[in-house]
Amino acid sequence: MNTEPPGLARRGALFPIRGMRLNVRGIRARQEGRRERGTRRALTGVLLWVLLVLVAAIPAVLTAEIVLRLVYREEEVGPGYWGRGAFEHDELTGFRHAAGYRGHASRRSVFVTPVEIGRHSLRQSNFESQIEQPRKLLILGDSFAFGLGVREEAGFASVIQSPLNSTGVGVINGAQAGYGVEQEVMFGTRLAETIGPDAIVLFLFPGNDVRADHQKRYRHVEVRYGYRLPKQRRLPIRAVDFLRTHSYLWMFVSDRVVKVQGTGTRRIEDFNRLAEDDPEAAIRATVDALAELAGYCEKSNIEFGVAILPLREGTTPFDGTLRRALAREGLPVLDLAGIGLAPDDYFQGDSHWNERGHESVARAVVPFALGLLEEG
Repeated sequence: MNTEPPGLARRGALFPIRGMRLNVRGIRARQEGRRERGTRRALTGVLLWVLLVLVAAIPAVLTAEIVLRLVYREEEVGPGYWGRGAFEHDELTGFRHAAGYRGHASRRSVFVTPVEIGRHSLRQSNFESQIEQPRKLLILGDSFAFGLGVREEAGFASVIQSPLNSTGVGVINGAQAGYGVEQEVMFGTRLAETIGPDAIVLFLFPGNDVRADHQKRYRHVEVRYGYRLPKQRRLPIRAVDFLRTHSYLWMFVSDRVVKVQGTGTRRIEDFNRLAEDDPEAAIRATVDALAELAGYCEKSNIEFGVAILPLREGTTPFDGTLRRALAREGLPVLDLAGIGLAPDDYFQGDSHWNERGHESVARAVVPFALGLLEEG
């Protein structure tokens, strides 16, 4: 017979249960500890492997960087034709050639051309002698008028100087590579306020110039370390931008290895569809910009004309529409499609004119420019 008090018996009966609970908790704690130690060991192993890979990759990366620097010029491996420092920010046009730049424009296996940019962001070493002429002709345009691929003295804007200088006309080349017509108009009117031209001829390339105007491409670009970079780019931070513009390996891999169709390609496709469906809408921004420049020239007593550049092959869907629009504006037009540029007038492997092409264009520009000046 149990003589222990009832309460004591009940408390004694609970002791083993409490012990069992404590024992289960201990087992669980030990299991969790083992799992945590296992996780830490696995993570440590992964980190060690990553560290080993990085240590092994550093010499390979440095070797690749050195090899690329030995094989390529900076202009060849970088985005576009240009090296670091070729461009600077412009509040109106987004970018312009950087005054004081001395480098090269290059396309591998096609051309390597020295480029020097002087006052007012112009590629013109004899600016002072031309500005002193009694009358002045201002050339506006993109990379064609800039003379991309040829020496400064071989570009048509330089070739026409001798025959025009003999009539008392100086030639100022205000062309900027990469511009659309809207940018050319903004840059040109500002430059005209400084140099006071008697005539302006804008050289219009109906390919990417018109597309750039419609899409306001210059608003999607910013200058970093002298390069034009898209605003919508991955990791737009200073450290990454430094690598983008200084590392040959980064530029090489980005341009030749991992380059994929992105926003730029889609924009081209969208514009091409618009040009087919509604050519009037495709050219509207370009025609408006030309009308703005025509109005400025009329108020400033400046003669104004447009030179239309031919595509190397074929035509655009809006060629006829563009010519009719210029005719409605009453603008004098020099249609360079009619001068018979041949394949030998272009670089092999690039769409720009070689020296022979610039000579052909110069022969057509001289009488057109003199005709404009005589009207004034």
